[in-house]
Amino acid sequence: LDEEEVLAAVLVLPALLGYSLERRVQPRVERTLAAGVDVRGVLRTITYTPAKFDAWLERQQQPTTARRAQPAARRAPPPRAQLGAAADGDAPSLSVVVPAFNEAERLPPVLRDSLRYLRDERAAGWELIVVDDGSTDGTADAVRGFGLSPELRLLRAARNGGKGAALRAGARAARGARLLLMDADGATPLAALPALERALDGGGARCGLATGSRAAVLAARPWRRQLMGRVFRALAATCVGGAVVDDTQCGFKLLTSTAARATLPHLRTTGWAYDVELIFLLRRLRYGVASAPVPWRDVAGSKVGAATPLAMAWDVARVAALYRLGVWPLPPDDGSAAAADDDGYEEITGDA
Repeated sequence: LDEEEVLAAVLVLPALLGYSLERRVQPRVERTLAAGVDVRGVLRTITYTPAKFDAWLERQQQPTTARRAQPAARRAPPPRAQLGAAADGDAPSLSVVVPAFNEAERLPPVLRDSLRYLRDERAAGWELIVVDDGSTDGTADAVRGFGLSPELRLLRAARNGGKGAALRAGARAARGARLLLMDADGATPLAALPALERALDGGGARCGLATGSRAAVLAARPWRRQLMGRVFRALAATCVGGAVVDDTQCGFKLLTSTAARATLPHLRTTGWAYDVELIFLLRRLRYGVASAPVPWRDVAGSKVGAATPLAMAWDVARVAALYRLGVWPLPPDDGSAAAADDDGYEEITGDA
């Protein structure tokens, strides 16, 4: 984080509770940067009300301390990329992107069933892209075992970058007219795709995303899990400016190539809360969002840990503040942007 991001982040929670970002947060960020105050001390607490922040800033500016420093140069935003391009006659109708981290056990049956479905049901052309996000258990070898080809592709990173980063890399490599995001555990099978296609087709000309909804299944979970879900949905709705769908975190999502190109390569959130940033960007760029019920089952071996909900809440808060403050600029809605680096993800060919 640079200094401006730090200052915005510590003021996120009061902003979400009703403080105006433009009137109360942004002026304080600008005033602190202009004063050349060392902002490291602000990290000792998670949240500041405007009054407490003003008192902290006044203490930092007292001449009896030696805390003053020149503000750090603002980091340039990372370069951007478009989705992988192909000649019109060669582009598949569908790209399926599957992020995978240490999925050597769970991924093979999902790949087998998904490839069978695509070969039997999708005659119009398709590609399935597995993004190995720094796995250490032989996930890449498991994918190679199915035979890499133009239809089954493999991207790999030396180090784990997070689910959002893996999806961003997969989106940059995808060539399809539509892009499906799917979890490696197969909790929602690829056979549920027609439900999302109907929702996307029926959502209007500007509908850019159809996301699966697990609401009926999640309602049967223990009340503590349901409560956590309601709290996160409320936080997500605050971030995106109102409720859009009832299940932002379902990993089964279908996007048009235009909407995917305008959003996925530009994601800043590399972790689990990428879904909320994706919907935030779609709304800001005036794309429609639809949803459809999909089957879902809880598969053993989840990578979600005890600290994951806190990390997700923090990411959502950062999205809410940093875009609205202009620290993170919105991407162009036509997807036009400079070519980006590959974030360390490289495509593995059949000979590698």
